[in-house]
Amino acid sequence: GALSISFVARWDALHLWSRIVDFSAGPGLDSITISNLERGKSLVADIYRRGARKRLAMVGAITLGNTQRYLFTVSDKGCMRMIRDGVQLGELAAGYAPSPVERPKLLVGGSCNPADGGFQGHIADLKLWPDVVAWEDAFPEADFEELPAP
Repeated sequence: GALSISFVARWDALHLWSRIVDFSAGPGLDSITISNLERGKSLVADIYRRGARKRLAMVGAITLGNTQRYLFTVSDKGCMRMIRDGVQLGELAAGYAPSPVERPKLLVGGSCNPADGGFQGHIADLKLWPDVVAWEDAFPEADFEELPAP
């Protein structure tokens, strides 16, 4: 079904698939992941359903050392969107809505795949909703404080 994930993040280094979140039953098993692509500056949000993947990729979206706010949403029809600091970074209209299955691995800053690198930086204010939420609901201005520099 529909899902929204908001968070504040700062990447201090780019390791192999540094995950913000990895919610899954195992690598690629009905997973919801947000990370950098391989070792690069592209931000990706992946949703896996029964081994198949849909990826929303935002090329060059990560700047090391910058603290920014993010909102990832996916509708019940599979429309995937990523917003950063109130501006849409990307959209994949023909994505996947997450399957309604148990995901025993709810990792923040880590991955259930042992080959992936750990997240180096700062992740804060992670919030989840079982629906699509608007930017204003995810980030009321009074809730945001600048994170310290690395």
